Amino acid sequence: MVPFITVAHRDDATGFSQLTQLEDIEQLPKLMAGGSLGHLSAQGAIESALKQEGTR
Repeated sequence: MVPFITVAHRDDATGFSQLTQLEDIEQLPKLMAGGSLGHLSAQGAIESALKQEGTR
């Protein structure tokens, strides 16, 4: 669906930048049902999903 797209985000605990492939986000299908990738990014939905997963 969206291969090879990498999301850069900040780890709140360490302050380091993290890189995560979009396809590795468990909530991705649900997120994509809510709008385009640009819309999700602009609203912070992707970063919020990463924080909820707690492993990023």
